[in-house]
Order: sequence, then structure tokens, then C-alpha cells
Amino acid sequence: MSSAEPALAVTPRVDGLGWRRWRSRLALILVLIVAALTGPVGYAGQNAYAAVVGVAGIVGMPFLAGRRGPLPGMAILLALALWSVISMAWSIALPLHADFHRYKAIEGLTALKLVLEVGLYGAFAALARESPPGSAGRVLATLAIGLGLVTALMTVDAVSGGAVYRALRLSAHAVDKPEIIQRNAGRGCFTVALLFWPTALWLRRTGRTIGAVLLAIGLIVASIGLHVDSPVVALVLGGVVFLAVHRLGRPVVWAMLALTVLYFALTPAFFIFAGPYLPHLRGDQGLAKASWGIRLDIWRFVAARIAERPWLGWGIDSSRVWAAVPLHPHNAVLQLWLELGVVGAAIGALFWSYVWVRIGAAAEISRANAGVFAAVVVAYLSIGGMSFGVWQEWWLALGAIAVVLCWTFAEAFPNWTPSEQLTELTPLA
Repeated sequence: MSSAEPALAVTPRVDGLGWRRWRSRLALILVLIVAALTGPVGYAGQNAYAAVVGVAGIVGMPFLAGRRGPLPGMAILLALALWSVISMAWSIALPLHADFHRYKAIEGLTALKLVLEVGLYGAFAALARESPPGSAGRVLATLAIGLGLVTALMTVDAVSGGAVYRALRLSAHAVDKPEIIQRNAGRGCFTVALLFWPTALWLRRTGRTIGAVLLAIGLIVASIGLHVDSPVVALVLGGVVFLAVHRLGRPVVWAMLALTVLYFALTPAFFIFAGPYLPHLRGDQGLAKASWGIRLDIWRFVAARIAERPWLGWGIDSSRVWAAVPLHPHNAVLQLWLELGVVGAAIGALFWSYVWVRIGAAAEISRANAGVFAAVVVAYLSIGGMSFGVWQEWWLALGAIAVVLCWTFAEAFPNWTPSEQLTELTPLA
């Protein structure tokens, strides 16, 4: 009996190391798969992001047993999801889902999906942090290859009227509809714009400056040629914020935090008071694309509805009720106010304030890395402020991917200090 005791005493320690090793390997495999699919999915069909990240979360969830509770950021998002569930009590959209015996009605319940997504997307992000040291370069290389290929395809589409996308669509026996091809061929621009700065700066840092330059040129050509505006806005604003944070550090981060809070607090008031004086743009006037005139009309209408119920909002999914709003307001802040009232908007502002606080802490270690994180946040907020619904599963999943890749970038360059010359950090230098 006594001779067996030493062996029994050692066994748990060996098993623990083995478990951590397997968890680390699984994390790397999942992150590599997601990184490899990020570019192609952005081009072929963005909705698949939800499935990719969701499956990764399901696979990784059992390996998170015994970990601490959710991180503060996840806890804030969970609070937002639970508030959306509560808002179903007064949602004017609930009759749309009245028949709960049908799968379609249940599947359309955004609030319930949000709770599930916080868990699954959060599980993927948490497990991704278990990736073994030294693996960040492989992940970023995989991402860069995928984004580079997709940007090349979109550039060809931009100068050929969507020839590549049309050929792929017809090969899948889809109907040749020019309006769908025009709309969808540039979908990958949003993914490339969101992840541009960590990818381009990794290319620059690893001696592939020409790759970073080509990625920037390709994104601009594709966005302009395929008539998608917000990726270019995200690219420019992200670059400005990166340079500012790198040069000045935490004061810029605190300024961005204040601007974000003001953006969440004052956007409805701006359109309520200034909306009547904003131009009613139409494409035939030659002043702007017709889509911008439509957006302004939507934002004016939504601001008026917010003024009618500012405290609790109209309830989750209420954006779908009005014919004047095509599915969502095309502005994340206005949608939060419209559906969840001041409480939802406050929780949203709290989440992004927490993100900026974390970036401010990172700036104490590396202003350059903090600049990369800030550029991604600005890209996400600017695209979300012009293009997509705040609850879209694929957009939230892409946000989780962006978080993981920011962590990966920091892992790749932990000692990237502010003392390095600015010309050494900018891919377009």
C-alpha cells in the first residue's frame, strides 16, 4: 500500500499537465481554422461567420470547465442580452413570433439567440487565449493569406463588374441577378476593413511591407469599384486613431472613450433636432448616392420614434415592424435606443467604455499595440454606425474573431514599445 502512494500522488499533476496541453492544442486548431475561414467566408457568405464561431464555441466549451466566471466584458454583454429578453414583455414585434409551435417563429426570437451567442462566442474567445506561446505568427499568417486572396478577388470584381463573383454564383446554380451580384460582391470589404490594421502591421513587422501596401490599395479599389462606402471610412478613421494612440498614448484613448459615450448619448438627439434641417439626398440630384438619402430618412424616422418611448424603447426586434425601416436602422446606437431604450443604450456605452479602459491599460505597456486595438474598435463602430443591424449574428461573430486576433497580435509582438520610430510601424511609410 505504501509503495503505491507516491505514484498516486504524482498522477493528478501529470493528468493536469496533459489536460492543459490538449486544451492548448485544441485552442490553436480552432483558432487556425477560424483564421483560415475568415477571409473566404467574408467573400462567399457572411452569415456563415455565426456557424463557424458558434461551432468553435460548442467544441471548446467543455474544455473551459473549472475556469473563473465570465470576464467583465462578457458580463456586460450578458446583461444586455438579458435586458433584451425582458424587453420582449413590451415588444411591439412579439406578434410576429406568436406561433411558437413553428421553428421559424422561435428561430426569429433575437433575444434568446443573443443569450446563446454570448455564451458560444464568449467560449470561443476564452478558449482562444489558451493557444500555446509562439503560435501567434502562424495564426496571423493564415489570416493574412486568406484576406489577401479575397482582396485580390474583390479587386478583379471591381474592375470587371463582378465577373468572379458571378462565375462562382452561377457555378452553384444560382439565378443570375445583377442587383444581388452588385450588392454581395463587395461583402468581403467589411471583413478586410475591420481586420486591416492588425493584418497589415503584422505584414510590415515581418518584412512584408509590399503585402501591406497591396492590401490597402486592393481594399480601396474594391470598396470604390463595388460601391461600398463604410469600409473606406473605417480604414481611414482606424488609421488616424492608430497613429494618434501610437504618438500620444493614453490621452487619445480617454478622448475616444469620451467621444464614444457622447456618440451613444447624443445620436438620437442630433437627428431629432437637426434631422429636419439635413438635406433629403437623392441619387438623381447628383449630391450623393441614393443609399445615403435613404439612410438619412431612416435615421430621421427612427429618432422620432425614440422620442416617443425614450426610457424602455419599443422592445427587441421592433425595428422590423415599421415599413419605413428596412429590417434595422443601419445604425447600432439608434437601434439600441429604439428597441431597448435608455437602459440598452447605457449598457452598450458601458461595454465600449470598458473596452477603451482596457485599451488604455494596454497603452501603458505598448502604445503601438494599443493603437492597433483602437483602430479595430473604431472600424467596428464606424461600420456598425452605417451598415448593419446591431443584432446580426454574423456581425457579432466577426466581432469575436476581431477580439481573438487582437489578442493574437499582442502575443506576436509583446515587446513592441512606443520608443520605436513611427516610420517603422506604418505599412504605407
